[in-house]
Amino acid sequence: MAEETVNIVKLLGGLGNQMFQYAFWCSLCSRHPENRHYIDLTYLNTDHAHNGYELDRIFAVGRDIELPLSYKEWIQRLPVGQVEDVQEQGASFFQQVTDTICPVRFFTGYWQTELYFKGIEKDIRTAFRFREQLLSEKTRKMAEEIRKHPSVSIHIRRQDYLLPNSVHLYGNICTSKYYEVALEMLREQLSSDELYIYLFSDDPEWVKENVQYENSQVIDWNHKEDSWQDMYLISVCRYHIVANSSFSWWGAWLDGRKDKIVIAPGVWLNTRLAPDILPEIWQYPFCMEKRWIDIVHHHVTSIPLKGLFHGQMGLIIFFYHYRLIKNVLYMRTAERLLDSLICSMTADIPDNYAEGLAGIGTAIEYLLQNGFIEGNADEILSEIDRRLILSISSISGGMWNLPTGLCGWLRYFRFRLQNPLIIDKQIYLLNKETLFYGLCCLKKATDISVSIAEEIVSELGKIGNIGLYPELVEWLLRFFLHDSKSNYDDLLRKAEAVNEKRINAIIWDRSFGLCGFAGKELKFFSVQTFIPWTELV
Repeated sequence: MAEETVNIVKLLGGLGNQMFQYAFWCSLCSRHPENRHYIDLTYLNTDHAHNGYELDRIFAVGRDIELPLSYKEWIQRLPVGQVEDVQEQGASFFQQVTDTICPVRFFTGYWQTELYFKGIEKDIRTAFRFREQLLSEKTRKMAEEIRKHPSVSIHIRRQDYLLPNSVHLYGNICTSKYYEVALEMLREQLSSDELYIYLFSDDPEWVKENVQYENSQVIDWNHKEDSWQDMYLISVCRYHIVANSSFSWWGAWLDGRKDKIVIAPGVWLNTRLAPDILPEIWQYPFCMEKRWIDIVHHHVTSIPLKGLFHGQMGLIIFFYHYRLIKNVLYMRTAERLLDSLICSMTADIPDNYAEGLAGIGTAIEYLLQNGFIEGNADEILSEIDRRLILSISSISGGMWNLPTGLCGWLRYFRFRLQNPLIIDKQIYLLNKETLFYGLCCLKKATDISVSIAEEIVSELGKIGNIGLYPELVEWLLRFFLHDSKSNYDDLLRKAEAVNEKRINAIIWDRSFGLCGFAGKELKFFSVQTFIPWTELV
């Protein structure tokens, strides 16, 4: 048993969350058929807030995939370092799951994005085929009725979202205004004069008293263990207006019609970003954009971290971009934040790219080189230069990646050297020598993962494209690409192809801070206004 690699996905939460976690488990099975894969029901067995493990009862998903007791006992005997707990890094931010040498990996999170199971959607739909023989007679008749009309499902989530410990996260998003605008959007796209509206809620009595739509009906008979039948009826409808709820998300997703229309709230959580939870073809009211920006703008000064991926520097980049198409207020916010950040850079800020000086310095160079701000880069970045020169000179084995290692420092010095307005030649030569030293250090890189190799290759390609140290770059590219035949130009093109792959991973996935999200945000909301973003990352 000790020779095996075992992946275990923890199941927690209600039905919709269990479905996301199971779909994630399926994706692991698909990508790594050589490994063993199980689900862990420990938490569900003690969670009294929901209906327990529901997948085996509602769908054709058995319990044979549950982690066996023999494996639990084996895992408990493993020494420290042999079991890895892979935590989800943010709300619905797709993250690359890379291989490790650990024999056991537990995956903890909700994994709420279809990006995890892209390519196996057919398998997921098959797994989540409802056991229609368990439907009540009333639900069967309603399904037949729904199929006869241009039907719209509207899901209104209330009860647990109104609790004191939940309302700050989920509440006041799907307001009456949201449903009003969403329904108007739907009518504008349809030629049908008459829509049949079916209202689903965990609080149907409140809906009856407070929600009035012409030609509508409240589905009010599926409670507790039968609540899944509401999800089934939602999936039968032709059009959907979902709440910020995984329950209605899956109801709409399981509708397999190619011509379906799904409208969802652009803001999923009040205090966290969730950029990947909505499939690309789904729509949301434009008014939600302003609400999301207002949330970010309101909380900007309360963010303690200063870095690019998780902190203020990411916000600064975001607002500098966003002001180009929206509001000068955001530019003033960005200017104020940047001034404060530059003045507050102290010794306690780390040197890395994700959270520290390398990312901050790269972002400042980016703003200077793209005309967002004015100033002398050598003066502004002199202290960062000094700190990172010392850091790179003391690099030790294993520190190769972009967020926290050598690759992030290389990116900083590459940005510094590609500035067309270089003033101090001595500083230029010193930074160039430091970059050379860093490249030489890469010759020592061993036992690196595929994802880190991709980060390195991407950066090498960019260094090669600006003409720095071509012979050394060529040797390193051959080493990391395992390519001894291609010429230098072909090697650079292969590096660029890797870079395009990495852009998707970094902007949309890895950097779950606002810097990463800003790239997606601008693309998503500004179809007609292209603002290049990817060069920063």
